[in-house]
Amino acid sequence: MASTLYRTGTSLFYSVFLDPAFLAFIDGQPNGYFQDTSSLYFNITVGLPDAVKAAILATQPGRYAVGPLLAPAHGLPWFDPTRARVPGLVIQGTEDDVATQADAEDLRASYGSAGGAKAELVRITGAGQIPRIDAPPSNQTFQRAVLDFLASH
Repeated sequence: MASTLYRTGTSLFYSVFLDPAFLAFIDGQPNGYFQDTSSLYFNITVGLPDAVKAAILATQPGRYAVGPLLAPAHGLPWFDPTRARVPGLVIQGTEDDVATQADAEDLRASYGSAGGAKAELVRITGAGQIPRIDAPPSNQTFQRAVLDFLASH
């Protein structure tokens, strides 16, 4: 699990993604789909190499269902990891601007607590909210953590 918000968001998360005007805008999208634009990727592309930023802005904007965007507005957590029955891996960048550092630890501790599984937590120093697309070495550390986890399970 990476780029995951469980229970506790940062001040940026609350001020942007739970802003009543933003929620009303999302909720009012026609046919339940939101057409996003590259301007909405400000917190994802900051600090990325130009080539990665260009690839994200060329491929990610599009139509998205509004349900997942509204889920956190109905309260956190919006998913239940406690029933997990298989090993899990939580990956978080130390510069995540959406979920707090304590949130990742809370997710790790809650994961499988009712289902018998356990989760490991890997923090990537200097990485942001989506470490897999960050510049090296963050993205390489992310890939190595995933491959190591898969190899050991």
